[in-house]
Amino acid sequence: MIVEVGDARILKFLEARFQAAELSASEALQTFLLSMNHLDPIPELVEMAKMFLNMPFTKSNTYLWHTVVLSYGSLVYKHCAYYTPCPVDAVQPLLDMALEALKNGNDTDMVLAMKALGNAGHPGSIKTIMRFLPGVAATAVNLPPRVLSAAVQSMRLIAARDPHSVQDISMTLFLQKNLPAEIRMLAFMVLFDTKPSMALVSTVTSHLQQEDDLHIVSFTYSYLKSMARSSTPDNHFLVTACNMAVKILAPKYGRLSYHYSKAVRMDCADDFLMGTVSEVFMLRSATNFFPTEIMMKGKFHFIGRILQLLELGIRAEGIQELFRSGIPSFRGDLSYNDLQAVLDVAVSPAAGKESPVWDVIESLKKGVSWHKTKMFLIFEVRYIQATTVGLPVEISKYYGSLNGISVNAKAAVSPPLTEHLGQLLTSDVTLESDGFVGYSKDFFLYYGINTELFQSGTEVKAKIPLNIPWRFSAKINIPKKKFELDIPACKQEFEVLSVSSNVYAVSRNIEEPTMDKMTPMMPKDIDSNHEIVHMDPSVVRPESDQSRERNLLTKSTLRSTSVRADIQRAHTKCFRLCGSFPRYLAAPSLQLLRYSFHLNSPDPKLCLQEATQQVHLSSDSASSARGSNHSRRDSTVESLDSTPEALFTVKALAMSSSEKPEGYDAAMYYTHEANVKNSQMIVSQVGEDTNWKMCMDTTVSGHARAQAHIAWGAECQSYEMSMTAATGHLPGAMPTLKAKVHWTRIPESLAEIGRRVESYIPGIGFLLGFNQEPERNAKQEVSASVVAASADSLDVKIRLPEYTVYRKAMPFPLPPATSDEVQRGTTNTTRDGLGHA
Repeated sequence: MIVEVGDARILKFLEARFQAAELSASEALQTFLLSMNHLDPIPELVEMAKMFLNMPFTKSNTYLWHTVVLSYGSLVYKHCAYYTPCPVDAVQPLLDMALEALKNGNDTDMVLAMKALGNAGHPGSIKTIMRFLPGVAATAVNLPPRVLSAAVQSMRLIAARDPHSVQDISMTLFLQKNLPAEIRMLAFMVLFDTKPSMALVSTVTSHLQQEDDLHIVSFTYSYLKSMARSSTPDNHFLVTACNMAVKILAPKYGRLSYHYSKAVRMDCADDFLMGTVSEVFMLRSATNFFPTEIMMKGKFHFIGRILQLLELGIRAEGIQELFRSGIPSFRGDLSYNDLQAVLDVAVSPAAGKESPVWDVIESLKKGVSWHKTKMFLIFEVRYIQATTVGLPVEISKYYGSLNGISVNAKAAVSPPLTEHLGQLLTSDVTLESDGFVGYSKDFFLYYGINTELFQSGTEVKAKIPLNIPWRFSAKINIPKKKFELDIPACKQEFEVLSVSSNVYAVSRNIEEPTMDKMTPMMPKDIDSNHEIVHMDPSVVRPESDQSRERNLLTKSTLRSTSVRADIQRAHTKCFRLCGSFPRYLAAPSLQLLRYSFHLNSPDPKLCLQEATQQVHLSSDSASSARGSNHSRRDSTVESLDSTPEALFTVKALAMSSSEKPEGYDAAMYYTHEANVKNSQMIVSQVGEDTNWKMCMDTTVSGHARAQAHIAWGAECQSYEMSMTAATGHLPGAMPTLKAKVHWTRIPESLAEIGRRVESYIPGIGFLLGFNQEPERNAKQEVSASVVAASADSLDVKIRLPEYTVYRKAMPFPLPPATSDEVQRGTTNTTRDGLGHA
């Protein structure tokens, strides 16, 4: 609440608390951040805020120190928005911090100072930023990429206040081919933040035609192409220039794949000068498979105002810093070696008491309890208006939220660990946990007369508490290949969700503060348990009855004071809506007491007969049109070894109050013969009077062909479909991938979904550059073929029952082509293929 003060009192309050170190680092961080956001940016308060940059308490915690520095930079930005020209004294502490970090060669401090200068956006800091940029600084600098990246991005807000200086610097950086590709792409982004002229865009286009780095080319081209489609009013002239640039560059670079760096910009705007913008930037380099940096931005346009709603960024170097201290062999390129290094340290069976996993297990054995609550004042709005009567009328709104979470966990290992983590593979592990997560939202509205002496008016108070508890136990025994998860039934009544509100006529007097009067304006709650109506969803009532009930419900809602969802006692769960509503639908009783999952390997000889019978049942139910296919499948099954390897069985059961299990039982069998791998899976529904099953038979022949046949329904005979995929690479032909989906009988709901998807394909195909031909293909079949036409393009053809769609030379992220291959492929690129890129 105190952060809403917004004047010198909050700064004095924080100064006293920081000097006395009465706040924890987390409390100080959150309070200072919100205080700077609500502080009035007048010169006097900005000068007072400088004292926090020199306090020992602010430097005692890394996160608190970063928050103070960055928040002060944001305060300077707001200050410069109201005072033009903005005095250099406001940003001088940040300039001194940047120069001191550069002198000492401290990379962390340099990055922090650059980010703070970027938040400030002060034109007077441009000369200091230039000292960090190679090719621009008066003296040669050799700084790591993360510092250069922060220095380049620190000019983004300055671009709106001093665009010409930023254009000169960013253009100089972009043209330096000896700089890392990441820095050049960031310079290009900053350049276009200045809204460059058509002449400058033409210069960039001319340079790209001689560019050798395909990452630079792909990023700039995709950025220009996205900008050319912009509809926001502030980019009207820039869109024209980008359109011309795209037409010049498209014949040469219009088919680069997503293996290279990309920029995607999507926006929408309407005639009311409102719109949204979303941008995603993926910066890659030739040395790393994963992107070196990913950034996402979100903006909102409203009547000439541009609000930066969201900005997220991830750097690969941050991942390296996170893991390298504890994993010596971690390189940070997120390759298989990095993954293996993490696994070796985290879950290596040979790891002993020095492993962090060992400490976690020991903590769980002792019992872990974690509780956290956080209060948020979401908004506070007050409006006071003078009246002719002489008494001020106030309208005030307050909305706060209290969030909480509680977790308790305890584990047991039998026999206990003594030497290394590998003993977990031979132990019985049990984990029990309980807790809750919830919140309480409070809304307060006041309307009436408010003076220093008395208050008289109307108050509305509403409260919405939510409480979701949980309790479960898990057991795992790897030698027995058994896993069990139990969720016991709740035998005590508790309130999950409630909504309560009321309106009061209030009267307060400063002379008698304890004698305030609050008179409810709504009638008292009535017991609505007798008015709950249990409805069968299969019962259809006349529309007139439904209309009368809707009208009655609408009228009664205005008089509602509480809504609760309760869970009844004993062994049933029933969610009810209680309050002064006259009618509600009550959910059916959920008589579920226990869930358990078992994973084990049964005796393969006991399950072979059932598996073979199910496959035969599936085969016997086929139509005569597919008899030959089924006979081949039967012969394959019969030729398998008499004792196929049973991989596992899984049971998911729920015990009802009558102690009868309900759920599903799945078993999977596997055989391997030469280059042919076969597997069968049977899923059965467990319960009284049920014969639903699903049978799936898959066959993989080497690396060239895969088949799958699925049947489900009553004894696997109601519905069935099959899928086939094959690859081929004949001498003198291009590599080809073919796939087909055939169905004999499928549920009507699934068929309706297929018809809806089929109706959308022509429009989507047109947007993606596909051609369409009306053809009568197989009615119950969809097939597709993909041919690798070149090193970076594909020929795609999809056959549906009513038509065929295809596209030639479709770009695809295959292994990248070299710069010479791109140059050679330029002469064969047609304008038609360019239009579909």
